[in-house]
Amino acid sequence: MTGAQIEQRYSIREAAKLTSLSVTSLNRAIAAGSLHAHRLGDRRTVIRATDLQVFIEQNERPLSQARIVVGVAPTASPAKPKATKARPTTRRKAGAR
Repeated sequence: MTGAQIEQRYSIREAAKLTSLSVTSLNRAIAAGSLHAHRLGDRRTVIRATDLQVFIEQNERPLSQARIVVGVAPTASPAKPKATKARPTTRRKAGAR
């Protein structure tokens, strides 16, 4: 493509991380029509970066608080290890309650 620029799109989860909003809040905004999103197939929904910026501006949330930059993909944050519970070392005898 000559001269055409591909616009950045975010999944709902990525948009939630960028804006510090919950996935549920973004889904509600989409359902209410205040945030424009596009369905790709049966399961995937994407939000254009410009639509996300418009939504943030309309809701009076400064862009300095939202980490969104048009044309820049979000960076993945390192996963935190899950805490595990210690299991008891003794077992009950068969038939005991």
